[in-house]
This record gives sequence, structure tokens and C-alpha cells, in this order.
Amino acid sequence: GYIQTFKVDAAGNISSKKRLEHDTSHGTDNAFTHLTGTTYVLAYRGQSNRGKMSTFTIPADGGSITKVKTVDMDGNTAQYNAIHKMTDSTVVVVYEGQTKFLMKTFQIPSDGKTITEKKSETIYEGKADWNAIAQVDANTYIIATQGKDDDGYLYTYDVAPDGSSIAKVAELEFDDEKSLHHTLYNAGSNSFVLAHTGTSNSRTYGKMFTIPADG
Repeated sequence: GYIQTFKVDAAGNISSKKRLEHDTSHGTDNAFTHLTGTTYVLAYRGQSNRGKMSTFTIPADGGSITKVKTVDMDGNTAQYNAIHKMTDSTVVVVYEGQTKFLMKTFQIPSDGKTITEKKSETIYEGKADWNAIAQVDANTYIIATQGKDDDGYLYTYDVAPDGSSIAKVAELEFDDEKSLHHTLYNAGSNSFVLAHTGTSNSRTYGKMFTIPADG
């Protein structure tokens, strides 16, 4: 697994700055987010499919990359990871575990030196592929996934900003044929854009959903 920084100048030219091999065994299903300051968080699938979470220090100029801490996020497996920052010291992750779809929260200090699991909740007993997550309001999140029968599902969850609680709010089956490769974007005014592949992998869709602040 690698972390790499790039410089993009005013003319749009892209040049590589720094590269770090942070895991010499395996590094797939990556999900990456900025926490605060120069600290970043990565959730990924490591050796033997185990779920891993690492923190890194990366200055604004991208001139260095330092791995700070790595822990097991899931001792069995973690696939199709998606991560979202909640506060400057908490993140939420959704992923497909060994037999179920999971949501977990983690507490991480600004220096990234510790990673502490706060709460774990099962969203669905079964597969959960191509996950995406976006924030609705201060404590509500929307999740897109390929679930039962390969159909597309949206879930909303209330998650305490400190990561201490997770509660399901609503569920919607938005595609009853097939759905994968999800991307979610908060378009503002309680509107969310979902891009995904559907209908036996033959078509790509853009869909708009309206979700109230309470999910």
C-alpha cells in the first residue's frame, strides 16, 4: 500500500512530490480523509484481508509523509471501505465485514498517535459492496451500498459527533435490479447526488435525493 503526494500548479500541471510504501504486504479498498492540521486517516484492507486503520502526518507542501499509527480495524476482514470525518478527533467508517455490513466510529487525537474504537453497529446481515458515505447534518449520515440481491440501498444514520452512539433512521431501496460503483455528493439544501452503475452493469445513472436534516 502506498501514500503519494502531488503538486498542482496554477496552470494545472501535476508533479509528484513524495511517495511512501506504508504497508509492504497488502493495501486495497482504500478510504482516506483529512482529520485536522497535518493529520490524515486511512482505512484499508491489509494482509489476510484484515481491516486496518493508519494515521499519517503530511505537511501542506506534501514534502514528507510519516506513518504515525496503525491498528486493526477489523481482525477478520474489511472490504469496500468508506470513511468520513465527523470532528477534528473522530471519524466514521462503513465497510463489508466477514458476514455483515458494519459502521464503526473511532477517536483519534490531533497528533494521530492513538486510534480508539468507540462504537460498532451492524447495518445489515449480509453483503455490502461499493459503499459510499456523505454527511447530512451535524450528526446524520447517508450511506449508499449494494446489498441484498445486488440491489441498491440508501441508509440514514444518526451518529453522535463524539462517536459514542449510532442509531438507524431510515432505509430506501433505490434500485431493485442492480447497483454498484457508488459515489455520493452533498449538493446543499438537503439534496444529494448519487452516481452509480446499474441494470446489469450496462448503464450509469445520476440520481438526486432530498433528505431532511434529521434523516
